[in-house]
Amino acid sequence: MALRRLGTGSSNWRALATLAVAILTAALSVSGCFGGGGTGTSTGGVIKGYVTEIDANGFRTDATLLTSGPGVERASVSLVGTSKIATTNYRGEFTFSGVAPGTYSIVVTKPGWASAASYGVGVETGVTTEVTLRMVKPGGMLPITESIAPNVSISCPSPVSGTGYVYVDARDETAMAGALLFIDGLLVSAIEANSPGERVAQGTYLWETYSEYSESGWHDGEHVLTALALDASGNIGCRSITVTVNNGTLPGSVPYAPTNVTAQAMTIHYSLFDLLSAPYAYQSSSASPGLAARILEAAKKVRDSVPPAQTRGTPAGSDAVVACGVSWLLPSGSPSVTGFKVYRDGTFVAESPVESPGLVVDPIPPVALWLWLDGSPALCPGKTVSYSVSGYNRSGEGRRSAPDATTPLYPLSKVTLTAPAQDSSVSSVPLLSWAKVAGAELYVIVVMDTAASQLMWEGYAAGAENAVYYGDFSHTPPGGQSALPLVRGRSYTWFVMAIASTPDPPIPPDSTWSPDAQSISTSDLGRFWVSYY
Repeated sequence: MALRRLGTGSSNWRALATLAVAILTAALSVSGCFGGGGTGTSTGGVIKGYVTEIDANGFRTDATLLTSGPGVERASVSLVGTSKIATTNYRGEFTFSGVAPGTYSIVVTKPGWASAASYGVGVETGVTTEVTLRMVKPGGMLPITESIAPNVSISCPSPVSGTGYVYVDARDETAMAGALLFIDGLLVSAIEANSPGERVAQGTYLWETYSEYSESGWHDGEHVLTALALDASGNIGCRSITVTVNNGTLPGSVPYAPTNVTAQAMTIHYSLFDLLSAPYAYQSSSASPGLAARILEAAKKVRDSVPPAQTRGTPAGSDAVVACGVSWLLPSGSPSVTGFKVYRDGTFVAESPVESPGLVVDPIPPVALWLWLDGSPALCPGKTVSYSVSGYNRSGEGRRSAPDATTPLYPLSKVTLTAPAQDSSVSSVPLLSWAKVAGAELYVIVVMDTAASQLMWEGYAAGAENAVYYGDFSHTPPGGQSALPLVRGRSYTWFVMAIASTPDPPIPPDSTWSPDAQSISTSDLGRFWVSYY
């Protein structure tokens, strides 16, 4: 069966494919599945690894797939073919030192969890190889009935000029769900097993390295191709190869350096993704131009983004993820561009042709705004990262942009509503209260009519406050919607969002506020009835 674009298969496969992206276990380097290189020891190589969780529940699946999620603590990591075994710490980190040069497989297990395996990890003397693996935690949409990772192989003749033929073969002892193909970290295609219970999923992907029609393509040089196999229990196996593209250069001018590069970090508690899946929560608030709607929209973009993540960053049990959005402009009058390269802290980390799903373009003449999402191992709360971008075409790569830096914030705890009690009867002007969240600098309060999916009021409170009366004018943002009257006999839902940011959020909140970094959590949806005036 041939590989095809994600989303054209059955609904079950789409769910599994989404999960598999979240479980992507590679950091994309020659040294092995999802790894990078550094300085090792003189007596051998070093493998530095990170294991992060996938929470396969609702929108948490997408979130933990695409961003830097909680580490998996006390997982057992085996370096196959040696006696070396390591245990992950609270951040999901592990290290193997003094590893003889060669090629190895790494297998990670934990009781009750699906397993993860990275095949073909290369080790060299004096070099540190970084490997990132993802594991599905118990209790999600996939019943974990066994924990043996599937095998997977990938091949492509190199060098490639024009069309390359990438062959993927994934096999499992019980049942395969399918496999995914990534090029330089970008999900390009998916293959599913022919039928439920099938033990094999295989196919060939036609890799168009350059399109004369669309002037979109991949740069000449080395690219990392990764095949990720997912079995019916959520176990993951992956393997990477390096392939060279050689389409030749053409005379002409390279693109101008991108301008207005902006990096913005978001630390998002799982509660925000849970809220997106709650009835009426997202639909109702998105009808408003208010702050809550804009934050929920940003979280939705993180949830729905296509690029896979090579993730770590937040401690085990933190129930939060980290992502960084990078945007830039291509100046008016620039020579044509076939793709962009993104550099983190001066090192190349990603590439996307202009027509790939890894980029979002907002065409605003005379310039275009481009957006890219990073959920990489470099993203840790408190650690500053910087980004620069360059454009390329058949004449070569243009100059890099000036860098922009951001520092992800630490996670906030989930908000707990205290009054009104769930499904209680209240007056038409109820007092809304919640427990204070340590580190929160701003709260946003949203009340909705669940039957009409209508926003009734969006208010705010400073970090030192934990209660407001419904519709309080002094707690309504300037220019915001005045509270609509609550009607006797009707039910309403509400939630509270906690926010910390750099710089500090303005009080009252400004509709143009756009922080360098923010940390966000929310409450569950509360509900009350109006029984008297």
